[in-house]
Amino acid sequence: MDVGIIGTGNVGGALANGLAAAGHDVVVGSRDPDSHHIEDTEVVAQQAAAERGEVVVLALPADVVSDVAADLGDALAGKPVLDPTNEYPTASGDGSVAERVAAAVPDAHVVKAFNTIGANLMADPVVDGDPASMFLAGDDGDAVGVAESLASDLGFEPVVAGDLSAATHLEHLARFWIDLTQDHGRDIAFRLLREEATS
Repeated sequence: MDVGIIGTGNVGGALANGLAAAGHDVVVGSRDPDSHHIEDTEVVAQQAAAERGEVVVLALPADVVSDVAADLGDALAGKPVLDPTNEYPTASGDGSVAERVAAAVPDAHVVKAFNTIGANLMADPVVDGDPASMFLAGDDGDAVGVAESLASDLGFEPVVAGDLSAATHLEHLARFWIDLTQDHGRDIAFRLLREEATS
C-alpha cells in the first residue's frame, strides 16, 4: 500500500520505518523536506506526501493538525486519514482531536489510530511475548479496515473501539498511558483480554 505520513517527529518516523519494513511504499511529508532524513524513506513536501498516499497518517502536534489537514483537504478527499495525535495533559474541551480533524476535512475518512502506545514500541509492539492491542475508532468501515490491516502488519492486535465518537476515550487512554510511564517507563502497552468462544 502507498502510505503518506505527514510529520517527521518520533511517531511519524517510527511508523515510517515500521510500515516500510512491513513492505509498504512509504513517503514522509515535511514542511522543509531538505532538512529531514528518515532512513530508507523518501522525505518530500507535505502536499506531495498527501497526494501520493492511498492512506495518509497525520503524525503532527495537536495544535496544528486540523489546520494542516484543512490545507491538504483536496489531496485527502476520499482517503483513509489516520490520526495518532494526542493532547496532553488535558483535552481542549471542544471534542477529540480526531473529530476536529474530521470537521476540517469532511471529505476524508478519519480513523483514530496509533495513539495509545509510545513511539518506541510503534514498530515492535510486543511486550513480554504478547502483542499490544491497537485501538481504532472511525465512521467508515473500509477506512477502519485499512487501519486494522496496517496495525496488524506492524504486529499489533487491532481492536475496533467504535465510531469516531470513541476517539475521545482513546485520547483519554493515551493520557493515562503517559501518566503510567512516570512510574513504569515507556516499555509498556495496553492489551485487551477476552475469553475465547467455546463451542
